[in-house]
Amino acid sequence: MTEKDMERKWLKAFAKDVDEKSLKKHVYEYGNYLWHIFSWELVPCLKGNEARKAFDEQEYDKAMIFCSGYADNGAIIEGLRETGKITSKQVEKIDDVYITAEDFSWTYVHTHEEYCGPYFCIKGKG
Repeated sequence: MTEKDMERKWLKAFAKDVDEKSLKKHVYEYGNYLWHIFSWELVPCLKGNEARKAFDEQEYDKAMIFCSGYADNGAIIEGLRETGKITSKQVEKIDDVYITAEDFSWTYVHTHEEYCGPYFCIKGKG
C-alpha cells in the first residue's frame, strides 16, 4: 500500500462523515494534520488516558504504523510500515504517530501537542 492509499483509506474509515469543506479547512490547509479530525471534534473519539487504555486493550498481531507531517509538504503520511503489538507507552515519545488496525477498525494517534490527544477511534463511531 502506498502512503497516498493509506491516507485515503484512513480518512475514508475514520472521517467518512466529515464534509469536504471541513476536511479542506482542518486537514489539508497549511499547518494541519490528519489528527485534526479529532482535535476539532469533527469525529467522536476517546482522548487522553481513556484513549491510552482502549488502545492498550486492543488484541492484534499486526497493525500499520505511520507518522504524518504538515499537509502543505505534499505528503501527509510518511514512514508507513507494519508493526506488531505495541503499547501507548512505546509511542509516547514519537510525535504525530498513528497506529491503525489492518482492517481499519480502529486507530490510535499520539500527537506532538501535550494538550491534544492522544486519540483512539473505532470505525463507525466517528
